[in-house]
Amino acid sequence: MKWLLIFCALSSSMAFGIVQPASLWTTYRELYPSDPLQRQALNDCFTEDAQFNRLDPNAREACYRHSVAAFQINGPNPPVKPPNFVDLSRAAGAGSLPQNDVRAEQANERFTHQTATPRLR
Repeated sequence: MKWLLIFCALSSSMAFGIVQPASLWTTYRELYPSDPLQRQALNDCFTEDAQFNRLDPNAREACYRHSVAAFQINGPNPPVKPPNFVDLSRAAGAGSLPQNDVRAEQANERFTHQTATPRLR
């Protein structure tokens, strides 16, 4: 009986998606907006309240208003300082391999290899 109910619900939702694809995509875009500020606002609202319902348009609008008010209070992010010449030249000389990569160690082995010193008896 449970499988019949699941099958009926799944088939009816698929039929609705086939008959009304525009409304399905509109609902999806409202639930998961492409605007990064709105997406972040919805994620923050869900983080603050686990009972937040994305399907409720009133809850989404309240979330956007709350997010805009919080953004106006905190203000935009401070401007990022441009990189200076020393940092750029140091980064260019560092190469693309991570520090602990075995390929970098093998390439530098002939320079860093310690020769054994003879023991004095």
